[in-house]
Amino acid sequence: MLVFLPALADKSGKQADLLLADRPILNRVVIPAWFKKSFLNLKDDLEEAKQAKKIGIAVYFGQKDCAYCKALMEINLKIPDIKSTMRKKL
Repeated sequence: MLVFLPALADKSGKQADLLLADRPILNRVVIPAWFKKSFLNLKDDLEEAKQAKKIGIAVYFGQKDCAYCKALMEINLKIPDIKSTMRKKL
């Protein structure tokens, strides 16, 4: 199970953009739909992964305009072997 933790979330669950509101986003990162959206409940996420016969969880921390995060999503996670292994085992 791959867990996506929204950083800087306000109480409504929307991402707070107070620090970045006045600058354009150059490298917009699009999170794959198969990531599980979670919010720091890793114990429950790990238990859910165990019940699904997974080997564990991977936690992704990133920024919405990080060039390296964008490359991870658009290059590495689109390689069929990497994508299928992560989806089957995590």
